[in-house]
Amino acid sequence: MKKRLLFVCLICLCIFLCACEASEPKQISWEPVYNTHDICGVQASRMLPEGTTKRDLTEAEIAGVVPETLLVGGKITGTAYFKPDKELYYMALQMQQGEYIASVLLGDISWGGCCMSVTFDGYAKRTCFCDTTEYALFRRDNKCGLLIGHGKVNGIPLLVRMEADDPGEIQPVFENILENFVRYKQDSLNVSWLKP
Repeated sequence: MKKRLLFVCLICLCIFLCACEASEPKQISWEPVYNTHDICGVQASRMLPEGTTKRDLTEAEIAGVVPETLLVGGKITGTAYFKPDKELYYMALQMQQGEYIASVLLGDISWGGCCMSVTFDGYAKRTCFCDTTEYALFRRDNKCGLLIGHGKVNGIPLLVRMEADDPGEIQPVFENILENFVRYKQDSLNVSWLKP
């Protein structure tokens, strides 16, 4: 009887330790590297393709895409744009992080918040890896503190844009958003289930 009780206690301890280990954030290897972005390249047409429809996203839909760690402490709203065949074109999220707002785009991104060039492969002179996700990061310091990050998470293009007078104020928040998408969604991010 004592052996059984000891065995049950050991099993419970193992389960508890595994649960504690699973709840710890995954360690990410990352050293952000920024490109200077003072001159815009190819300008983007802001017109949506003919037949595109849009609708606001529900809180549940947003929670199905945004990592849980980013859902805490700020309001997130979003709009989804759909192609005529009802497939998702892209989604645009406005994510409040403290006193700052981040614009997060997922899907067929053809506009980088200032020009389309930042989304072109090879446009960034330098890229960096956040775990296995390659990001192109840009900083514009001439008139305003604009930060732009572009990459693919689980094959889905992701673009994050933040702006403030001093980019140093928003840089930790900006990098945290990019890192959290990699940390929690790099294998599971999926937007194909969103429908008009």
